[in-house]
Amino acid sequence: MSWLAELRGDTAEAFASLQASAPASLPDELSERHGRLGSASATMRTEAWRGPVLAWARCARLDAPPRSRVLSVLTLPDPSYDLPMFGAEIVEIGGTVTVVAIDWIPVAPDGRHLAPLADVRERHRDLPEGGELPAWAAAWFSPHAIFSRPAGTVSIDGIVHAYRDALGAYVGTCRDAEPAGDPVATWEAQRRYCDAHRRDDPGSAMLARAFGAAWSERYAEDVLFPVARPPNGDGWSSS
Repeated sequence: MSWLAELRGDTAEAFASLQASAPASLPDELSERHGRLGSASATMRTEAWRGPVLAWARCARLDAPPRSRVLSVLTLPDPSYDLPMFGAEIVEIGGTVTVVAIDWIPVAPDGRHLAPLADVRERHRDLPEGGELPAWAAAWFSPHAIFSRPAGTVSIDGIVHAYRDALGAYVGTCRDAEPAGDPVATWEAQRRYCDAHRRDDPGSAMLARAFGAAWSERYAEDVLFPVARPPNGDGWSSS
């Protein structure tokens, strides 16, 4: 089993374990898409979940062997909780993992809830530092983000372990969470994050090349970085 399939299973199990979490129905054309990335056949598969704490959680997998594999995960907690967003991206090029980014993107001004991630980061100091963050992304990372460019210097087992550790700690934080904070401010932070990523994420250009520009734009808006209507004071408005 590839690391991509392995972590997909871990992610699905983690999100499904939250109370009242259920799979979200995606249109067939968004849940699976086939295309080409250079000379390689490419498939994008996506699953999503909804629940009272995580209003949106998605796991997207690009599989284009031997050229590339990518895992991309994002959560958008219900704004009635001031929980950070969980974001992760693991990129493999030519059989080697080249980028690992795992973070709890803060929405509260004081960075509350981030202590467990700091502990995870300390336990995985063997992952080499990734250097300076891209300017467009730097504003969103927490101080405890795992950002690494391993390029074969660590085993895939170490990367898998770090991801599982960060995801497990995050789900545990969500399980213990109580409504708190300003829902409108939390929603606004999520909106700014999603808007910036739809606009600036360089992965958008790759998706457009592989699967078509129109599809990629819809996929980014409806699945990768969706934004619900502003909250009514108690969380996301139903759509």
